[in-house]
Amino acid sequence: MVSVDQERLRLMAAAAAGDVEAMEQLGEYHLRRGQLALAEPWFRRAAERGDVDGMANLGMTLLERGEIAEAEGWLRRAVNAGNRPAGTTLGALLIQRGDYGEAEPLLRASAAAGSVFALVNLSNLLDDTGRGGEARQMLHAAATGTGAPEASLALGILLVRDGDAAGAEPWLRMAADTGDVDALAYLGGALLQTGRVREAERVLRSAGDAGHPYAVHALAALLVQRGRRRDRAEAERLLRQLAETGGAEDRRGG
Repeated sequence: MVSVDQERLRLMAAAAAGDVEAMEQLGEYHLRRGQLALAEPWFRRAAERGDVDGMANLGMTLLERGEIAEAEGWLRRAVNAGNRPAGTTLGALLIQRGDYGEAEPLLRASAAAGSVFALVNLSNLLDDTGRGGEARQMLHAAATGTGAPEASLALGILLVRDGDAAGAEPWLRMAADTGDVDALAYLGGALLQTGRVREAERVLRSAGDAGHPYAVHALAALLVQRGRRRDRAEAERLLRQLAETGGAEDRRGG
């Protein structure tokens, strides 16, 4: 049986001989281990030899390292060569910049090809540009058709934003049942809005124990509202712990 180290040495030898596929596999080997600095040169070698997957992976790796400008250049080259995952990543990057016009066709193409990540980003783009109805219809179709928890979560969050906490609840439960901590946190928030305080507290505590910032903030606010000294003390302790661990309010918390 070939060991991991033996396989890596084999790949290194093949890559040194110009095998682009081996370069890609070495990059992915290091990427799986969170070794971005070691993955990058292998992806770069593949990309510079015209490998489209290498371009896409190099762009994504550079993005993770915060090298936005160069990352965008490689992602664009990969997109122009027909790489769909690069289009998804580039679309998400363009949304952050506020360039919705260029982002939308990229995300639509990736979503049509089955990318749930692209679908969720596209739904947020549509909602932000006044097309919430289309966003909800799209997410509803994905959540019921594929059962993707990401789609259920996104739909639940959009419904909460609309003030429809009761309508959001089943979708958030669907996602929470898969172990999604985001869904658990926002389910707690939805339960609070529908007046089911006891269940909401239990759900928020579960998500808060997992370190979810929105859940901790919502639970602390609930404890403060009770007005009891011990509840206020617990709220202060929870927020202090969150601050010490570097937690911050999740942007989707509303």
